Amino acid sequence: MSENTALAPITQIKSLLTAQLTAMESALPPIPGQSAGQHALRAKRCARVALNLLRTTPALMKCAPDSIIESVLKATQLGLELDGVLGQAYLIPYGQVCQMQVGYRGFIALALRSGLVRSVAAAVVYPCDRFDYRRGSDPYLHHIPDLGATDPGRELCAYAIAYMLDGGSQWEVIGARRIAAAEAASKTNRGDSPWQKFRESMVRKSAIRELGKYLPQCPELIRAAIHDEYSEEGHAPPAEYIDVPDAPEPPPPPKGAEGVRAILAKRAQKAAPKAPPAPAPPPPATPQTRHPALLPDEAPIAGDPWDGEVDPETGEIVPGGDEPDWMKS
Repeated sequence: MSENTALAPITQIKSLLTAQLTAMESALPPIPGQSAGQHALRAKRCARVALNLLRTTPALMKCAPDSIIESVLKATQLGLELDGVLGQAYLIPYGQVCQMQVGYRGFIALALRSGLVRSVAAAVVYPCDRFDYRRGSDPYLHHIPDLGATDPGRELCAYAIAYMLDGGSQWEVIGARRIAAAEAASKTNRGDSPWQKFRESMVRKSAIRELGKYLPQCPELIRAAIHDEYSEEGHAPPAEYIDVPDAPEPPPPPKGAEGVRAILAKRAQKAAPKAPPAPAPPPPATPQTRHPALLPDEAPIAGDPWDGEVDPETGEIVPGGDEPDWMKS
């Protein structure tokens, strides 16, 4: 009897995922050079991985099927794996509600996908380490971990660095107070919570998540960071932090008298005669050739009626019009 009860939710969720395959294909970020058939296979693989995760996590079977489907779709929209091996994203049960949470490797994958980041590194600083950093106009960060310490103690802080493709870098440091606040805000703060089982990974994720809010041109990373904060606190994140907003719809046409006036004005604008094209500029005046008989500073006067040419046989200037009186005398 119990076996049939356990199989019923899996069958229901499988049917729901099958019905959402088209939506998953549309939401899944494309990979350059991948065919449409390969893209569809990726969507099916996401659904299959989610089903395997449900079979191996009994606590998820107590969650409402709609919340499971919604969490799977959100991971698909970000293009993150839910297999639990890569550590990109996880399905976390909060009673009867399932929430998707991004792992620190998922934040790194989103940063690299932006096309501006070359690599991302994160580390936890312990009291036995040598660590120094400075902000301001000349920032720097220096960390030498003590690899031989048997008991490093409680972490002092954590940091994350993003190395950009243009050669620059950007980093963020979170102190012990912010780490404690992130742990206290987590609704999974129980014996089997990630903060108890994988504390160092959760601290690294908190640093990378904070860095992701300041990286330029990384909208997916920023949305994932804000979404993860809501999910870790056990709240449903706003849809705008995951769903890409649609293009704004054009405003509806005015109604009544205003609509009539708008239509008439539009028709009058179309019927109005078009302005004639501007006349072409006149061609530039052809410069006149200087007479050989004139001195360099005696340029001929444009339009002079007796301005003539040199006779090739006699070498004399042949006037082009009537000679002035002073030449006739």
